[in-house]
Amino acid sequence: MKYQLTKKGAFITVFVTLVLVVCSLFLMSNIKINYDLSTYLPEDSNTKQGLVILEENFANEAAIQLMLNQVTASDVIKLKTDLTNVSHVSSVVWLDDFVDLRVVPIEFVPKEIREQFYKDNHALIQITFDFDGYDIRLQDSIDEIKTILISKDFDLRGEVLTNIEARNVASGETFKILFIILPICLLILLIASKSYLEPIVILIALGVGISLNQGTNAFLPNVSYITMTMALALQLAMSLDYALFLIHRFYEHHEAGSSIKDAISSAFKESLRVISASALTTIAGFVALFFMDYKIGFDIGLVLSKGIFLSYLAVILVLPVLLFLFGDLIIKTKHRTFLPSFKPIGQMVYRLRKILPLVFLLLFLVVFIFSRNVTYLYGNQTSSHAKTNLELQDERITEVFGYYNPVVILVKNQSIEDEIELSNQLSELKGVTQVLSLVTSVDPAIDRSLIDPAIKDNFLSPDYSRFIIYTSIYKESDELYQFNESLKDVVKEVYDDFYFVGLSTSIYDIKTSVSNDQTFIILLSALSVLVVILILFKSFLIPILLVLVIEFAIFTNLFVLYVTDTPILFIGYLVVMSIQLGATIDYAVLIADRYQLERKHRTPKNAFLVSYHQSIPTVFVSMIILFSAGLVEGLFSDIESIQSIGLFLAKGTLISFLSVLFFTGPLLLLITEHSRKNKQST
Repeated sequence: MKYQLTKKGAFITVFVTLVLVVCSLFLMSNIKINYDLSTYLPEDSNTKQGLVILEENFANEAAIQLMLNQVTASDVIKLKTDLTNVSHVSSVVWLDDFVDLRVVPIEFVPKEIREQFYKDNHALIQITFDFDGYDIRLQDSIDEIKTILISKDFDLRGEVLTNIEARNVASGETFKILFIILPICLLILLIASKSYLEPIVILIALGVGISLNQGTNAFLPNVSYITMTMALALQLAMSLDYALFLIHRFYEHHEAGSSIKDAISSAFKESLRVISASALTTIAGFVALFFMDYKIGFDIGLVLSKGIFLSYLAVILVLPVLLFLFGDLIIKTKHRTFLPSFKPIGQMVYRLRKILPLVFLLLFLVVFIFSRNVTYLYGNQTSSHAKTNLELQDERITEVFGYYNPVVILVKNQSIEDEIELSNQLSELKGVTQVLSLVTSVDPAIDRSLIDPAIKDNFLSPDYSRFIIYTSIYKESDELYQFNESLKDVVKEVYDDFYFVGLSTSIYDIKTSVSNDQTFIILLSALSVLVVILILFKSFLIPILLVLVIEFAIFTNLFVLYVTDTPILFIGYLVVMSIQLGATIDYAVLIADRYQLERKHRTPKNAFLVSYHQSIPTVFVSMIILFSAGLVEGLFSDIESIQSIGLFLAKGTLISFLSVLFFTGPLLLLITEHSRKNKQST
């Protein structure tokens, strides 16, 4: 295939690219970001069905709790009127809604009732809104509430506040991470490049792919905030290989005496195969996530695979044009490379070539066995850098009034006796701190036609009854999973038809969903990548070897978590596994491809040393940038899930690099030379 460049074609490419980038920049403001991870649950999950029933029968109204400090009962009653007038507030509930405090002094109210709302001069008020906890209109309502309380000593907690904080953090997170990683990339590329202009050219080309990916996200129904936060930095770091492959081949041909135009043509022809394979392996790793029942896998997989494809197009279409237009300037601004020589590394690995395959086999068995004992988390809770103000407020309320982890239980209407029985059994369940239902709020002996509709409609619809329990078990753990099992067993004894809606039950559903996905997704990812490499090398053994080297790196990454007793988000594990398998396998592909090319006219030893000498600098730079992207997200992100994924990715990238460095070459020598000897003997 002859690759031809003309000035006319170059300028047309630049013009079309600029138009597309400008359109993408305008489209970015239309991206719809989803902060509710429960929407990704399978349609047949209990939580997903429960949300639909809750909306149809009671309306999925969000609530927050307000604790007023050092107040009297009269102060609270006066303040309730102001809070009731806040926009989108449907109800403000306190002790006076259950006991007429104008008649009964607060100190004469039974302690078990009083201390649910008033304790040690602290008052706890429940504020309910017209919308669910993810509606952006509630931001204004919360601001109004804070304005009313400006002179008060108060604390707030609840899902609405958590979602607002997540939205505020995530809105600036994407570009904050990008602005940190860009200078790091620029510095690394400057050190590793041969020209001062080279890093700018590479980042412009990759910037085109990133802009197009962000712009086309506007055409999707929505994108999860986790995906949005990761996508820019990861796309940049993962697709950098493609630009490096092309530009390093360009230098090789130009230094061999080719003109800039011919050097670009030869570099394009020789690198297209490995660039295409690298992009396809990365895409294959992410496409496997499409098949998860927990559809956040589809969300992450689609955005990142789309991003890799657009970066691939930018490298093969835009980068050659930039080299053509600025080639003379790139050559004029050449400098010596600041990277150390990797020749000693290649020589050392070659000297150890006979023992390293055995070391690989032994280590593979060890890390594989222990990696199966890693603790996974299925919600969105990991260790944070520091407690937020919202978390501190929650702790202060918990110290006085206990935990606020509500779980809504929806059951098909049966008898009042069944409601009493379930309320009693729920109250006895370990971890339950409070049970709210119609029979606990109003004397069951009272005729229901006489009950205030404002109270009755909260718990009873024509078809369903609603129970709300509060539990002290909110951190993800085996205890939480066991609590959900026990909760299900308790409800099942009284009701046949029931649904749960809440954070802890949602985590349980996610765990159930993704646990079923795990083996299938791992096998599909490995098989997809294997097929791509099979097509590239037209060999059966080499692709298996390369996949095994990266699988070893994945198991080693998990082994480190096991040894350090560090839990990992399961979705984070799948994302990093996809990146390690789909992206860092490029390191092994590049070495193996170069070895095969050199082996055509060199001895095995020389082919080995040349492949390492020529490939490792490119692999090293690619690794350092992907490692840096993960480290920056791990250290500087304010989102716990992104912190966890970032640090896991940084470790995984480094482990992949070291695995490829020490094991790919020796294993490649072992199987290729053994195969050649067999052919010669026959």
